[in-house]
Amino acid sequence: MESWLAVRAAERRTVVTETLLCVLVAAVGLMPLLLAPPHRPASAVVEALWAALLVPARRGRPVAAVLGCAALFVHDNVWTLAVAPLVVLSATRRIAPPRRVWQLVGVACAAVGILTFARALVRPVALQSELAENAVSAVLFLLLPALAGTLLGRRRPLVSLLRERNAYLEQARVLTAAAARLEERTRIAGEMDDLLGHRLSLISVHAGALELGAARQGPAAVRLAARGEPVLAPRITRQLLERHVKSGRDTEAALRRTEELTPAEQDVLRLLGTDLSNAEIADQLYLSAGTVKAHISRILTRTGCANRVQAAVLARDAGLLTDR
Repeated sequence: MESWLAVRAAERRTVVTETLLCVLVAAVGLMPLLLAPPHRPASAVVEALWAALLVPARRGRPVAAVLGCAALFVHDNVWTLAVAPLVVLSATRRIAPPRRVWQLVGVACAAVGILTFARALVRPVALQSELAENAVSAVLFLLLPALAGTLLGRRRPLVSLLRERNAYLEQARVLTAAAARLEERTRIAGEMDDLLGHRLSLISVHAGALELGAARQGPAAVRLAARGEPVLAPRITRQLLERHVKSGRDTEAALRRTEELTPAEQDVLRLLGTDLSNAEIADQLYLSAGTVKAHISRILTRTGCANRVQAAVLARDAGLLTDR
Protein backbone atom coordinates (compact mmCIF):
# COMPACT_ATOMS: atom_id res chain seq x y z
CA MET A 1 0.00 0.00 0.00
CA GLU A 2 2.79 2.42 0.87
CA SER A 3 4.52 1.70 -2.42
CA TRP A 4 1.39 2.55 -4.35
CA LEU A 5 0.97 5.73 -2.32
CA ALA A 6 4.60 6.65 -3.07
CA VAL A 7 4.00 6.13 -6.78
CA ARG A 8 0.76 8.17 -6.71
CA ALA A 9 2.54 11.01 -4.89
CA ALA A 10 5.21 11.17 -7.61
CA GLU A 11 5.03 13.19 -10.81
CA ARG A 12 2.46 12.31 -13.42
CA ARG A 13 5.13 11.11 -15.81
CA THR A 14 6.45 8.72 -13.16
CA VAL A 15 2.96 7.40 -12.42
CA VAL A 16 2.33 6.71 -16.10
CA THR A 17 5.68 4.97 -16.48
CA GLU A 18 5.16 2.76 -13.40
CA THR A 19 1.66 1.82 -14.57
CA LEU A 20 2.93 0.81 -18.00
CA LEU A 21 5.72 -1.27 -16.40
CA CYS A 22 3.22 -3.09 -14.20
CA VAL A 23 0.98 -3.85 -17.16
CA LEU A 24 3.97 -5.01 -19.24
CA VAL A 25 5.25 -7.29 -16.48
CA ALA A 26 1.80 -8.78 -15.96
CA ALA A 27 1.46 -9.35 -19.71
CA VAL A 28 4.85 -11.08 -19.89
CA GLY A 29 3.96 -13.24 -16.88
CA LEU A 30 0.72 -14.32 -18.56
CA MET A 31 2.39 -15.31 -21.82
CA PRO A 32 2.53 -19.05 -20.87
CA LEU A 33 -1.26 -19.11 -20.84
CA LEU A 34 -1.24 -18.27 -24.54
CA LEU A 35 1.85 -20.09 -25.78
CA ALA A 36 1.95 -23.28 -23.68
CA PRO A 37 -0.84 -23.61 -21.11
CA PRO A 38 0.73 -24.81 -17.83
CA HIS A 39 -0.61 -27.59 -15.60
CA ARG A 40 -1.59 -25.02 -12.95
CA PRO A 41 -2.86 -21.88 -14.75
CA ALA A 42 -4.04 -20.33 -11.49
CA SER A 43 -0.50 -20.55 -10.09
CA ALA A 44 0.89 -18.88 -13.23
CA VAL A 45 -1.61 -16.02 -12.89
CA VAL A 46 -0.69 -15.52 -9.22
CA GLU A 47 3.03 -15.45 -10.10
CA ALA A 48 2.43 -12.88 -12.87
CA LEU A 49 0.45 -10.63 -10.50
CA TRP A 50 3.14 -11.04 -7.82
CA ALA A 51 5.84 -9.96 -10.26
CA ALA A 52 3.71 -6.96 -11.28
CA LEU A 53 3.34 -5.92 -7.63
CA LEU A 54 7.12 -5.99 -7.15
CA VAL A 55 7.55 -3.22 -9.75
CA PRO A 56 6.02 -0.37 -7.69
CA ALA A 57 7.30 -1.93 -4.44
CA ARG A 58 10.92 -1.42 -5.53
CA ARG A 59 10.44 2.36 -5.11
CA GLY A 60 8.52 2.59 -1.83
CA ARG A 61 9.63 -0.64 -0.13
CA PRO A 62 12.94 -1.73 -1.71
CA VAL A 63 13.79 -4.21 1.08
CA ALA A 64 10.47 -6.01 0.70
CA ALA A 65 10.89 -6.02 -3.10
CA VAL A 66 14.27 -7.77 -2.90
CA LEU A 67 12.93 -10.37 -0.46
CA GLY A 68 9.84 -10.84 -2.61
CA CYS A 69 12.00 -11.73 -5.61
CA ALA A 70 13.00 -14.95 -3.81
CA ALA A 71 9.56 -16.38 -4.53
CA LEU A 72 10.11 -16.02 -8.28
CA PHE A 73 12.96 -18.55 -8.24
CA VAL A 74 10.95 -21.57 -7.03
CA HIS A 75 7.88 -21.48 -9.28
CA ASP A 76 7.15 -22.97 -12.67
CA ASN A 77 6.53 -19.68 -14.50
CA VAL A 78 10.03 -18.83 -15.76
CA TRP A 79 8.69 -15.78 -17.59
CA THR A 80 8.34 -13.90 -14.32
CA LEU A 81 11.98 -14.65 -13.45
CA ALA A 82 13.07 -12.05 -16.03
CA VAL A 83 11.62 -9.35 -13.78
CA ALA A 84 13.84 -10.25 -10.80
CA PRO A 85 17.15 -8.64 -11.96
CA LEU A 86 15.40 -5.39 -12.89
CA VAL A 87 13.63 -5.18 -9.54
CA VAL A 88 16.79 -6.06 -7.58
CA LEU A 89 18.92 -3.55 -9.54
CA SER A 90 16.46 -0.71 -8.97
CA ALA A 91 15.76 -1.58 -5.32
CA THR A 92 19.38 -1.97 -4.17
CA ARG A 93 20.21 1.48 -5.54
CA ARG A 94 17.88 2.91 -2.88
CA ILE A 95 19.26 0.92 0.08
CA ALA A 96 22.12 2.24 2.20
CA PRO A 97 24.65 1.43 3.48
CA PRO A 98 26.07 -1.25 1.10
CA ARG A 99 26.56 -3.66 4.00
CA ARG A 100 22.81 -3.73 4.49
CA VAL A 101 22.36 -4.61 0.83
CA TRP A 102 24.55 -7.69 1.11
CA GLN A 103 22.84 -8.77 4.32
CA LEU A 104 19.52 -8.47 2.49
CA VAL A 105 20.83 -10.43 -0.50
CA GLY A 106 22.08 -13.15 1.84
CA VAL A 107 18.64 -13.40 3.44
CA ALA A 108 17.03 -13.58 -0.03
CA CYS A 109 19.40 -16.39 -1.09
CA ALA A 110 18.61 -18.25 2.13
CA ALA A 111 14.91 -17.79 1.40
CA VAL A 112 15.43 -19.29 -2.05
CA GLY A 113 17.09 -22.34 -0.51
CA ILE A 114 14.33 -22.75 2.11
CA LEU A 115 11.61 -22.44 -0.52
CA THR A 116 13.40 -24.98 -2.68
CA PHE A 117 13.47 -27.51 0.19
CA ALA A 118 9.81 -26.81 0.95
CA ARG A 119 8.86 -27.38 -2.67
CA ALA A 120 10.79 -30.67 -2.71
CA LEU A 121 8.75 -31.83 0.27
CA VAL A 122 5.45 -30.98 -1.42
CA ARG A 123 6.28 -32.14 -4.96
CA PRO A 124 8.43 -35.08 -6.08
CA VAL A 125 11.39 -33.25 -7.68
CA ALA A 126 15.14 -33.94 -7.80
CA LEU A 127 16.38 -31.84 -4.90
CA GLN A 128 20.03 -31.64 -5.99
CA SER A 129 19.27 -30.52 -9.55
CA GLU A 130 16.66 -28.08 -8.26
CA LEU A 131 19.15 -26.59 -5.79
CA ALA A 132 21.82 -26.29 -8.51
CA GLU A 133 19.43 -24.55 -10.92
CA ASN A 134 18.20 -22.12 -8.28
CA ALA A 135 21.78 -21.41 -7.13
CA VAL A 136 22.80 -20.47 -10.68
CA SER A 137 19.64 -18.38 -11.07
CA ALA A 138 20.33 -16.61 -7.75
CA VAL A 139 23.86 -15.70 -8.88
CA LEU A 140 22.69 -14.41 -12.25
CA PHE A 141 19.44 -12.74 -11.27
CA LEU A 142 20.11 -11.76 -7.65
CA LEU A 143 23.82 -11.34 -6.79
CA LEU A 144 25.00 -9.65 -9.98
CA PRO A 145 22.10 -7.14 -10.14
CA ALA A 146 22.66 -6.38 -6.44
CA LEU A 147 26.33 -5.65 -7.14
CA ALA A 148 25.42 -3.34 -10.02
CA GLY A 149 22.76 -1.60 -7.92
CA THR A 150 25.23 -1.05 -5.07
CA LEU A 151 27.74 0.55 -7.40
CA LEU A 152 25.06 2.80 -8.88
CA GLY A 153 23.88 3.71 -5.38
CA ARG A 154 27.41 4.78 -4.44
CA ARG A 155 27.65 6.89 -7.57
CA ARG A 156 24.46 8.84 -6.88
CA PRO A 157 25.74 10.83 -3.82
CA LEU A 158 29.02 11.51 -5.64
CA VAL A 159 27.13 12.91 -8.63
CA SER A 160 25.00 15.05 -6.30
CA LEU A 161 28.13 16.31 -4.55
CA LEU A 162 29.77 17.20 -7.86
CA ARG A 163 26.66 19.06 -8.98
CA GLU A 164 26.58 21.04 -5.74
CA ARG A 165 30.28 21.85 -6.10
CA ASN A 166 29.80 22.96 -9.69
CA ALA A 167 26.91 25.18 -8.61
CA TYR A 168 29.08 26.67 -5.85
CA LEU A 169 31.96 27.30 -8.24
CA GLU A 170 29.62 28.91 -10.76
CA GLN A 171 28.20 31.16 -8.05
CA ALA A 172 31.72 32.08 -6.91
CA ARG A 173 32.66 32.89 -10.52
CA VAL A 174 29.63 35.15 -10.91
CA LEU A 175 30.37 36.94 -7.62
CA THR A 176 34.05 37.40 -8.57
CA ALA A 177 33.10 38.80 -11.95
CA ALA A 178 30.60 41.17 -10.32
CA ALA A 179 33.23 42.34 -7.81
CA ALA A 180 35.75 42.90 -10.62
CA ARG A 181 33.21 44.93 -12.60
CA LEU A 182 32.38 46.99 -9.52
CA GLU A 183 36.06 47.68 -8.85
CA GLU A 184 36.63 48.70 -12.48
CA ARG A 185 33.60 51.02 -12.37
CA THR A 186 34.88 52.59 -9.15
CA ARG A 187 38.30 53.17 -10.70
CA ILE A 188 36.79 54.74 -13.84
CA ALA A 189 34.50 56.90 -11.71
CA GLY A 190 37.51 58.13 -9.70
CA GLU A 191 39.44 59.02 -12.83
CA MET A 192 36.43 60.79 -14.31
CA ASP A 193 35.99 62.71 -11.05
CA ASP A 194 39.61 63.89 -11.16
CA LEU A 195 39.32 64.82 -14.82
CA LEU A 196 36.04 66.64 -14.23
CA GLY A 197 37.53 68.58 -11.33
CA HIS A 198 40.51 69.55 -13.48
CA ARG A 199 38.27 70.77 -16.29
CA LEU A 200 36.04 72.72 -13.91
CA SER A 201 39.11 74.42 -12.42
CA LEU A 202 40.33 75.40 -15.87
CA ILE A 203 36.88 76.70 -16.77
CA SER A 204 36.91 78.88 -13.65
CA VAL A 205 40.37 80.22 -14.53
CA HIS A 206 39.29 80.94 -18.10
CA ALA A 207 36.14 82.71 -16.94
CA GLY A 208 38.10 84.90 -14.51
CA ALA A 209 40.67 85.71 -17.19
CA LEU A 210 37.98 86.68 -19.68
CA GLU A 211 36.25 88.87 -17.11
CA LEU A 212 39.50 90.61 -16.21
CA GLY A 213 40.43 91.03 -19.83
CA ALA A 214 37.05 92.49 -20.68
CA ALA A 215 37.39 95.00 -17.82
CA ARG A 216 40.87 96.08 -18.92
CA GLN A 217 40.24 96.17 -22.64
CA GLY A 218 36.75 97.66 -22.48
CA PRO A 219 37.64 101.30 -23.49
CA ALA A 220 40.03 100.16 -26.23
CA ALA A 221 37.37 97.78 -27.53
CA VAL A 222 34.88 100.65 -27.76
CA ARG A 223 37.29 102.74 -29.79
CA LEU A 224 38.05 99.80 -32.10
CA ALA A 225 34.38 99.12 -32.57
CA ALA A 226 33.79 102.77 -33.41
CA ARG A 227 36.40 102.55 -36.15
CA GLY A 228 34.87 99.30 -37.46
CA GLU A 229 37.89 97.19 -36.50
CA PRO A 230 37.77 93.79 -34.73
CA VAL A 231 37.25 94.12 -31.02
CA LEU A 232 39.46 91.19 -29.95
CA ALA A 233 42.76 90.04 -31.41
CA PRO A 234 42.84 86.44 -32.75
CA ARG A 235 44.67 85.09 -29.67
CA ILE A 236 43.54 87.62 -27.07
CA THR A 237 41.77 84.99 -24.91
CA ARG A 238 44.94 82.97 -24.47
CA GLN A 239 47.03 86.05 -23.79
CA LEU A 240 44.58 87.27 -21.14
CA LEU A 241 44.62 83.85 -19.48
CA GLU A 242 48.43 83.71 -19.39
CA ARG A 243 48.61 87.30 -18.09
CA HIS A 244 46.11 86.48 -15.34
CA VAL A 245 47.90 83.30 -14.28
CA LYS A 246 51.33 84.98 -14.35
CA SER A 247 50.12 87.75 -12.03
CA GLY A 248 49.70 85.35 -9.08
CA ARG A 249 52.46 82.76 -9.45
CA ASP A 250 55.87 82.32 -8.02
CA THR A 251 58.01 81.19 -10.94
CA GLU A 252 61.15 80.52 -8.95
CA ALA A 253 59.38 78.31 -6.39
CA ALA A 254 57.66 76.40 -9.17
CA LEU A 255 60.96 75.83 -10.98
CA ARG A 256 62.54 74.47 -7.83
CA ARG A 257 59.69 71.96 -7.44
CA THR A 258 60.17 70.71 -11.00
CA GLU A 259 63.98 70.44 -10.97
CA GLU A 260 63.94 66.77 -9.93
CA LEU A 261 61.67 65.77 -12.81
CA THR A 262 63.13 63.92 -15.78
CA PRO A 263 62.64 65.32 -19.29
CA ALA A 264 59.94 62.74 -19.95
CA GLU A 265 58.13 63.69 -16.76
CA GLN A 266 58.38 67.38 -17.64
CA ASP A 267 56.77 66.63 -21.00
CA VAL A 268 53.94 64.84 -19.26
CA LEU A 269 53.58 67.74 -16.79
CA ARG A 270 53.49 70.23 -19.65
CA LEU A 271 50.67 68.31 -21.34
CA LEU A 272 48.80 68.09 -18.04
CA GLY A 273 48.69 71.86 -18.07
CA THR A 274 46.99 71.81 -21.48
CA ASP A 275 43.98 69.92 -20.10
CA LEU A 276 44.70 66.58 -21.82
CA SER A 277 43.57 63.19 -20.56
CA ASN A 278 45.92 60.24 -20.02
CA ALA A 279 44.99 58.74 -23.37
CA GLU A 280 45.59 62.04 -25.19
CA ILE A 281 48.96 62.49 -23.45
CA ALA A 282 49.91 58.95 -24.45
CA ASP A 283 49.04 59.72 -28.08
CA GLN A 284 51.06 62.95 -28.00
CA LEU A 285 54.20 61.34 -26.52
CA TYR A 286 53.83 57.93 -28.22
CA LEU A 287 53.63 56.16 -24.84
CA SER A 288 51.30 53.59 -23.36
CA ALA A 289 48.52 54.61 -20.99
CA GLY A 290 50.19 52.68 -18.17
CA THR A 291 53.49 54.53 -18.66
CA VAL A 292 51.70 57.90 -18.61
CA LYS A 293 49.87 56.93 -15.44
CA ALA A 294 53.18 55.94 -13.81
CA HIS A 295 54.76 59.29 -14.85
CA ILE A 296 51.85 61.22 -13.36
CA SER A 297 52.13 59.27 -10.11
CA ARG A 298 55.84 60.10 -9.82
CA ILE A 299 55.17 63.75 -10.74
CA LEU A 300 52.61 64.10 -7.96
CA THR A 301 55.02 62.48 -5.49
CA ARG A 302 58.11 64.55 -6.40
CA THR A 303 56.35 67.90 -6.69
CA GLY A 304 54.08 67.46 -3.68
CA CYS A 305 50.90 68.00 -5.67
CA ALA A 306 47.73 66.39 -4.36
CA ASN A 307 46.00 65.93 -7.71
CA ARG A 308 46.12 66.66 -11.44
CA VAL A 309 44.68 70.13 -10.99
CA GLN A 310 47.54 71.23 -8.76
CA ALA A 311 50.01 69.66 -11.18
CA ALA A 312 48.46 71.60 -14.08
CA VAL A 313 48.73 74.89 -12.12
CA LEU A 314 52.35 74.06 -11.27
CA ALA A 315 53.09 73.52 -14.97
CA ARG A 316 51.77 77.01 -15.74
CA ASP A 317 53.61 78.54 -12.78
CA ALA A 318 56.87 76.96 -13.90
CA GLY A 319 56.50 78.46 -17.34
CA LEU A 320 56.34 75.14 -19.15
CA LEU A 321 53.54 76.44 -21.38
CA THR A 322 54.97 79.81 -22.37
CA ASP A 323 57.09 78.47 -25.23
CA ARG A 324 54.65 75.89 -26.52
